[in-house]
Amino acid sequence: MLLRTVYQPDETLHSFIFRVCMINGVEQFANLTDNKGNWRLNLKLNTQIRVFFMSYSDQDILTLCRNAGLIKKNTHTFGNPLEYMSVLKNLYSIKGNHNISGSHPIGFCIYCIRDSLKVNGYGYFRTLWMQKWINTCNTHKKSLTFCPALPAKRSHEVIKQILRGEYPTGCYSDYYFRTLIKETPPLNYVSINEISPGECNQPDYIYIATCLKNAIRESINSSPEYHSYMSSVLDYYRDRKRWRPYRNFYSIEDYEIAVMIKVCFRDRYRIFLDFWHNNAKAITLYGGIFEHTEVSERFYIYQGMNKCGSCCNLDCPAKVQ
Repeated sequence: MLLRTVYQPDETLHSFIFRVCMINGVEQFANLTDNKGNWRLNLKLNTQIRVFFMSYSDQDILTLCRNAGLIKKNTHTFGNPLEYMSVLKNLYSIKGNHNISGSHPIGFCIYCIRDSLKVNGYGYFRTLWMQKWINTCNTHKKSLTFCPALPAKRSHEVIKQILRGEYPTGCYSDYYFRTLIKETPPLNYVSINEISPGECNQPDYIYIATCLKNAIRESINSSPEYHSYMSSVLDYYRDRKRWRPYRNFYSIEDYEIAVMIKVCFRDRYRIFLDFWHNNAKAITLYGGIFEHTEVSERFYIYQGMNKCGSCCNLDCPAKVQ
């Protein structure tokens, strides 16, 4: 009989996988740590332990992945709003194209661990300890402690000690990390819980299909007033201090259109808004793994799905539905 373990709202995926394996008496920890004793960021559940996690919903695993800093939401206007689901596909060894490289030191506050043992009966690793710019426990105002570099099997024994509330030999305070530069995500990614996508009053997070992008471009070129207004907008943004295209993700043309869309929403530009309300149709993209409709995002296409048959863009997220 499999035991369904409860996770804490601020628990990381690494911590949860480790606890689930211990509760079920399995020493296979999904390669949670690398050969230096750090948390791996590219996780996969092996066949021996995958069964323990099949009863959890997509939202459960998304929450744990987000807590571990494994998921960032793509804010590329013409990108796939469900791109982050590749992290879950990779975790369950389902075909995906999203691999995260790197690792993170195992940091902890032993006082938090001991408090959790008293309240919950077990210790766990918290979200804040996975953020490189966090040096101090915000609850106890104590410096975080980090595990020494150890082989994977040895580091697992150290993690067990920590979860029991014991202070392992060789651990050191965060002063070693105080010179780290604050970590920032790539320019076109934000934390998944920072935004509500698809709202017109947040045009940075609107997702637009290629067909609608092309229609917007044609609309701009066909109206002298529209074209003149957009030219003045781009002249302003082409100033080197304001021109910040997303590297490796936008072509310059795409970036210009994205800037124009943002400005039109911000300024409530009548010609654009009339075009948008008449031609932009919102559809819902579903991306859940175990329950298809559990994870969804809004996506805008040109005049409805009946236009998709004449579109040759096989990479469009609407085509995957």
